[in-house]
Amino acid sequence: MAPLGVGLSLFSLLGLAASRDRPDPCLAPAKDFPDNNYVGIETQADIDLIINCTTITWSLMIMYNSTIQGIISLPNVVSLYGFDIIWDTPATAISFPRLTTVTKNLWLKTNTIATLDLPLLSDVGDSLNINLPALSSWSGMESLRTVYRFMIPYHNISSLSFPNLTSVVEASFNFSSSGGSLYLGGTASPAVLVTGNDDTNFTSDLQKMGTTRVRGCNVTHINAVSASSLEIAENSNLEEFHVPNLVSLGPYVEAITYPRESYAEIYEIKDTPGASYHDVLLIAENPGLQYWGFPNLRTMHGTFELINNDSLFLFEGLPVVETVSGNITMVGNMGS
Repeated sequence: MAPLGVGLSLFSLLGLAASRDRPDPCLAPAKDFPDNNYVGIETQADIDLIINCTTITWSLMIMYNSTIQGIISLPNVVSLYGFDIIWDTPATAISFPRLTTVTKNLWLKTNTIATLDLPLLSDVGDSLNINLPALSSWSGMESLRTVYRFMIPYHNISSLSFPNLTSVVEASFNFSSSGGSLYLGGTASPAVLVTGNDDTNFTSDLQKMGTTRVRGCNVTHINAVSASSLEIAENSNLEEFHVPNLVSLGPYVEAITYPRESYAEIYEIKDTPGASYHDVLLIAENPGLQYWGFPNLRTMHGTFELINNDSLFLFEGLPVVETVSGNITMVGNMGS
């Protein structure tokens, strides 16, 4: 059964004729809330029905036949149950300047949106998916604090910065154009996947991280004290990476959305030959890597593999490590 309203615009659903008993357009019917509260947005008239709402308990879906030009704007909404746009439309921007909370999903997948104006957005209850290849401007990154699944597979922004994350279960970031930088800060402890374009700069000041995978970066600074696992692999231009504060690694915890098999398929990444499924530290296939070291790492609850890093010559290694509960494998490094 299709969700309520999908295929019908909000304007059609609520009735064209003005009447005193017409439902409040801001609120989904109680009997359908929260499981079947999707409603289609097709025209500016649909937007005008909810233009003054501060709380919207519908999940709004911009329909494939939407005729809204320019900016999709809800200037007064503070709390929104959900918002989806998964088709190309005439709109080129989304502006919700007072929005702070999305109860369920904010799912943006279209080739036409170039601007996001979400300056106060702080909390997304489930998924935040930014799949916008034309996106070049995004106000509000610094406001984001809590989101369950945070995914940015496609965008056209050179610098992504999220300095105030407090609760994130997992996050994935992809850079497909040249250059780019990513910064993560705050008190969250997510599983993190970073897929760069070989010129991507990644810095994280998160103190506790989950399963962390870094691909295609040329500069990497990870300042965590602990992590479930760390995988630095297939970074063609990476010459050195810094993990100065890490004390403990493991035990290994598989990411929910991007387990090894699925993220490898999505991003066309091949597993390193001989790598263990439960490595807590994997440094592999980084042909330009010259330096690595973990000066404060004491405990590894799992295996450690250093594989096929041909240019490696400065090897600080693991000077204070006390416990490694798995195997240690070092092959194909230093030109061997």
